[in-house]
Amino acid sequence: MASERLKILSDLAKWAPYVFIFIGFVIATCGQFFKERVKDIHLAKKMPYLFMFLGLIVAICGQSVKVSLEEHIKDIRAQSEQAFKQTEPKCDTILTVERDGSFRLIIKSMTNIPFLARWYVNTKNETVSGMMLSSIPLHPNEKTDTWNFQLKIQKDRIIDGYLELIFRYESIYAAEFGYPERLIGNVIHKYHYENGKLTPL
Repeated sequence: MASERLKILSDLAKWAPYVFIFIGFVIATCGQFFKERVKDIHLAKKMPYLFMFLGLIVAICGQSVKVSLEEHIKDIRAQSEQAFKQTEPKCDTILTVERDGSFRLIIKSMTNIPFLARWYVNTKNETVSGMMLSSIPLHPNEKTDTWNFQLKIQKDRIIDGYLELIFRYESIYAAEFGYPERLIGNVIHKYHYENGKLTPL
């Protein structure tokens, strides 16, 4: 809706000066028409200039309208940008096992909000996947909303086949607003691993 409104306003701002110039031209040319119909000679002489002046004023108003519309467009875009930045990112994850026995993490974003993500895998409160030194920035869009990462899990350290995927994410704009809770999320999935297969718990 906002994009459609911006397009309409942009078109109006683009064509407003030309429309007002045309209207001003029509008004200016009307001076001659009224000159021939005014009986007062002195007023008749002034009539074309009066209408030309009015036409000029209307034409100038077109530029003023354009400037006002452009300012309004800037305000709408600024508001839209702020609303976008404060939108909560939403995503989910799936831990899978490939045929070769390797683990892979699939991340699916449900919004187009860019976010920072980090993850690790535990077994009975012990990390078996290593800890990431920094978050990874992900930028979802219409073409890309899913990512696939390979995980190196120490299978010999898995206790009772229990695995817990901890996935943390935050909007890349979270710092700008003081890290509000709505811009930060956690996803935890639990699995049972046995004979090279993962079963969600």
